[in-house]
Amino acid sequence: KEVLDRIGFQALFLPDFFPRLGIILPQLAFYGLRIPLLGGHGWHSPHLEEMGNGYAEGAVFAAGFFANSSNPAVKKFVHDFRRTFGEEPNSLAALAYDAAKILFWALRKGSTTRDQLRDELLQIRNFPGASGLTSINPSGQATKKLFLLTISDGQTLQLPDNVR
Repeated sequence: KEVLDRIGFQALFLPDFFPRLGIILPQLAFYGLRIPLLGGHGWHSPHLEEMGNGYAEGAVFAAGFFANSSNPAVKKFVHDFRRTFGEEPNSLAALAYDAAKILFWALRKGSTTRDQLRDELLQIRNFPGASGLTSINPSGQATKKLFLLTISDGQTLQLPDNVR
């Protein structure tokens, strides 16, 4: 705490997963460390608030999928997934769905060879899917716009795009 106070950090990034956050977050509060907390996708869990004993309030973290998003593509995917499988979708389900949707889109464009399919996929820009917007860069890697989430009044909420 003294080191952080002396240096004047504006936030603390904890690149860990929610089970251990249940130990870390109360310790930060115990030692009087009051600083905005940032995390990655490992924070995203419906159990974060209970495991963090309320100490995650106000934290901001990124996630590749957020089932409660107001995004129409996400809402449709979640609705269809629940109706089909009778359970909540997770990020792997959303990514698999988007990968298939992108592939079918490229095939409908008329690709008949591997090279044509590759060339179509390399044209993907801001494809709206369940896991957010997807683009394919020139090296063939998918780039995504992540969901920024926060804990507010004990609930996980998506931050609006203008906060980014």
